[in-house]
Amino acid sequence: MTPVNPEVERITLKHILASIRSVLNLEKGVFFTFKEFLLKPKKATEEYLFTTERKKYMDPIKYSFLAVTIYTLIMYYFVDMENMFPTSPFGKGNSETDKFINEKIGIMMELMSKYMNVIMLLSVPVFAFFTHLIYNTRLKKWYYMEHVAINLFVAGNYTFLCIPFLFLYSFNGNLANTLITVFTMVYILITFKYIFSLDWKNGILKGSLITVMSYLSYMIITSIITAIWLIFSLAVK
Repeated sequence: MTPVNPEVERITLKHILASIRSVLNLEKGVFFTFKEFLLKPKKATEEYLFTTERKKYMDPIKYSFLAVTIYTLIMYYFVDMENMFPTSPFGKGNSETDKFINEKIGIMMELMSKYMNVIMLLSVPVFAFFTHLIYNTRLKKWYYMEHVAINLFVAGNYTFLCIPFLFLYSFNGNLANTLITVFTMVYILITFKYIFSLDWKNGILKGSLITVMSYLSYMIITSIITAIWLIFSLAVK
């Protein structure tokens, strides 16, 4: 039996309760990070990037992965996905090959819609490139990795905020997809408008450009994944 080191704190109920309090703490941690980036995105961004107040915020990688993990678990265990695509978006093929391709692409599209926020999280480096390109100015030059960090926080927040929409999949998959897409685009536009202190005209212009470029990237990534999935499915048929 390994001897107990008296310098190491033992795991007790008090220790567990302290861990729970640290998670639920509104002064730092998950809830604090969510609240600050939702209500005060500019202040939260500047505190995290440029001050010693950074320690109050959850690490952006852990934060975004926590959001996606909760989102995915709720989607997997609590959401009825049968109504995601009430009708096939590819029509009906006559040949066996057409039917096979339609079936595989339908399955892939269902998975893409189901895990859209997961794919968007994996696309954060691409989104960060666009925000670095569009929002950097002579007076406000941020490093690329600083854009990655802020995009991770933003992705974590819109993932948490999209969770209530998941339950709409049980009733109307097309409506759920539309609401999640529109809400995410509007949230990104407004959040970056405040983070970079833009007026509404420039905020809408640059935000619209970011959302369009981001969703084009998302569609390219999903198209590549779908093509690989289809080629693999045909190869093993």
